[in-house]
Amino acid sequence: MIASPPDLGAFHATELPCVFNYQPLLRSDDDHMTAQVVASYWINLATVGNPNVGRLPVPIDWQMSDQTSQLYLNLTTAPSHFTNLKTAQCDAFDTIVYPIPGATSKSNLDTAYVMGLFLNGPLTIK
Repeated sequence: MIASPPDLGAFHATELPCVFNYQPLLRSDDDHMTAQVVASYWINLATVGNPNVGRLPVPIDWQMSDQTSQLYLNLTTAPSHFTNLKTAQCDAFDTIVYPIPGATSKSNLDTAYVMGLFLNGPLTIK
């Protein structure tokens, strides 16, 4: 995707050149088309709270995922849904996260709390 080395894939914040139309990193026609798709989802989410509806049309609904479907949206020039992205890595992450007191496979853990554990050690949540 957008100016990232092929072995890195899409990592955290890779979408930002798309969202903000940062031309130096949008190198090909596909990059520009993908940027338009990503920006549409972002703008719709920011303005109405739903990436699928709003001022800008989107090519496919971004469906919610859950533990059963493990659905994700592959953002390209022609987005499509897939399931079970990196299942082994996600399962390994689960062995780290779910031993946290109060966490279950169905909980909505606060990402900042989880990341805080990795970056800063345990946090006190009031």
